[in-house]
Amino acid sequence: MIDSALFQTARVLNILAACAIATIVMLINLDVFARFVFTLPIRGVVELVALSIPATVFLSLPLVKLQNRLIRAEVLANKLSNVAPSFSIALQWLFGIIGIAIMTAIVAASIPELAHSLKFDIYRGVEGEFVVPVWPLQFIVLIGSGLLLVFEFRGLQLASKSARIFTLLLGILAIVALMSLAIDSRHLVGTLAIGLMFLLIYLGLPVAYALMAAAALGISIIKGNTLVAVNTLG
Repeated sequence: MIDSALFQTARVLNILAACAIATIVMLINLDVFARFVFTLPIRGVVELVALSIPATVFLSLPLVKLQNRLIRAEVLANKLSNVAPSFSIALQWLFGIIGIAIMTAIVAASIPELAHSLKFDIYRGVEGEFVVPVWPLQFIVLIGSGLLLVFEFRGLQLASKSARIFTLLLGILAIVALMSLAIDSRHLVGTLAIGLMFLLIYLGLPVAYALMAAAALGISIIKGNTLVAVNTLG
């Protein structure tokens, strides 16, 4: 019953994402036509496109995750599942933890941002010309990341328990993260973050999660502010 409700919710969000994409494409074409023929751009198209891109991503991600269609490299993952199944299972646990950490951070950052936007009526655009509130986008990010968080938790529950290997991998990751905190060179931090991203992708972590994890870690170390890093994700 719960699985069916989650699937239907993700499906509805995906349909909304498709409708949003179709609407934006139509608006862009109308704007180009109006500029070319009448030299009169349609007001608000730029703002709507800027807000719609992250909205469509978070609307469509839950169904993509549920159907296991997140883009990832499976060359090494398939070999590990045959050669070292326990290690492969441990990696899947680690990837699930990374996914949970990323989505938890986005949810935690989205709630106060949404409350702030509703309280102070934050908007994008030029007052007197065209304005659009930002709270719908923040609400969509909250709903999408919340559903992804639920799916990641359920994925961990279904996975086999390889606690020792998983703990070892998690410990190694924590040591690497703590060592990175002592690095002062921003260029070196950026290089290590890029290297971490490629390593995670090669190991089989979905590309979207690898990009977000590496970016958040790198920005957090460079800026010395985790909140800034999390805000870049959503």
